[in-house]
Amino acid sequence: MTVRLDPVRRDDVEALCRMDVREDQVGFVAHNAMSLAEQPYETGAHPFVIRDGDVAVGFLMVIDCREHAYREDGDPTDAAYLWRFMIDADHQGRGHGCAALTALGEWCRARDLRRIVTAAVERNAQAHALYEAIGLARTGRVVDGEVEFAGPA
Repeated sequence: MTVRLDPVRRDDVEALCRMDVREDQVGFVAHNAMSLAEQPYETGAHPFVIRDGDVAVGFLMVIDCREHAYREDGDPTDAAYLWRFMIDADHQGRGHGCAALTALGEWCRARDLRRIVTAAVERNAQAHALYEAIGLARTGRVVDGEVEFAGPA
């Protein structure tokens, strides 16, 4: 497996919009079409296609908190905020999620961002386990009804 994060290009949009999560995961993350529509309006947002070789297997969008104009009290200023993250249903369970988050850590360190922060729906046990497996921990904060995680990039 050779997983990498590629910046979203025009030619990626159709494939990203066809992706979906498993039926039991609906409601855990916004659909990729919504994410791509919102991205131009969020300062510091960087959308990526998750690829295994030449195959698009998922989507990830991160906000460089230093570039984000809409921070609220308690939001980090020295971190990357993992805003959207999904692996297509047909590609789940093969290690792509962990590999994509490892690649995200590399992207963060290259930008001198030392931490990753994210949040997940309380009942999304699979996401919680994945975040904890890569070294993120619950912060004790609940943001917009989601459990926040943070840790080193």
